[in-house]
Amino acid sequence: MKRIYFLVVALMLLPLGGRAELHWTSAPPSVREGEAYTVSVTADGAFYADLYLYKNGALVGAASDGEPSLSIDSADSQTANYYAEAYLYLYWGGEDYRCLWHDVQITYPLPMGAFETVSINPIPRGQSVTASGWAVAYAMGAPVAQVNFYVDGVLAGQATRGGYRPDVQDANLNYGFWSPYDVTYSGWSISYNTSGLTIGDHTLRIVAYDHRAKTADLGTKTFSVALVAQSITFINPGMQVNGVSFTLDATASSGLPVSFAVASGPATVSGNTVIITGVGVVTITASQPGSANFGAAPSVSQSFTVQGAAASSDIPAWMKTLLKVPSGSTPAPDPSGGFKVHKP
Repeated sequence: MKRIYFLVVALMLLPLGGRAELHWTSAPPSVREGEAYTVSVTADGAFYADLYLYKNGALVGAASDGEPSLSIDSADSQTANYYAEAYLYLYWGGEDYRCLWHDVQITYPLPMGAFETVSINPIPRGQSVTASGWAVAYAMGAPVAQVNFYVDGVLAGQATRGGYRPDVQDANLNYGFWSPYDVTYSGWSISYNTSGLTIGDHTLRIVAYDHRAKTADLGTKTFSVALVAQSITFINPGMQVNGVSFTLDATASSGLPVSFAVASGPATVSGNTVIITGVGVVTITASQPGSANFGAAPSVSQSFTVQGAAASSDIPAWMKTLLKVPSGSTPAPDPSGGFKVHKP
């Protein structure tokens, strides 16, 4: 009779079509930094089980004798990895093995900051890229240490802090036990000159550090550096007389020197001085090739007419009187301007 009794009990305990399982009964996906939480694991469907729980590779709990459950309480400052394993002795004979993994992500109790804006692109080389955002200014009796910025992955400096941000304050103090007396937020801003950067795309990364040396990556944005555009203003010298020389008048918006060349016509150029060598139409081109910060300026050309020397008979009587030209003389252009009068 005893044998029959134990056989009936065993059959009653045998799960219909069941199998041994291992599962988490409590395992939060994430918690705030320092917040207490519980991790529990249970083995089901086994006549006997040995259960082990590891945290970050270290054994933190063990249980046996029947269908065990195992729990631990924790509070962490960084993400924790849990691993559970069970050696199971089955009702229907034989053994089995099960294992599970689970990560509990740790989040900062309150947002440390944000990267909101960066300069409108592209930024002319030599000018500054600017950016702004907000960060925790004061948290639970201690200030945030600093907000650093990195250009192309290299530490480039610290942001300037200042300016209370009530909009951020209202949006983030919704955790119940936090109050404006515990945490305050302020703005941050940076300005970084691009003279030392190459033409093209660059990255700007913002990282906040709090009083416990905890870090928060506030984000990375891309900005572009381009050559500064420039233009040339070139004044037409007007009609000239054969044999004269004069100075050209042209400037570049960059302040860089302008060079001149004779495109066509009877003239030569030395620096910014033109020497007329004949009669006709002369075209002069002004150019500025650019520099490390400025792109080449579009060339500008000016054309003017060169006339020959006027004969005495071509000069009106009133002008002869003004110039005191003797009768029968022939005026010739003077390189310094005006006319020289040669007596016959």
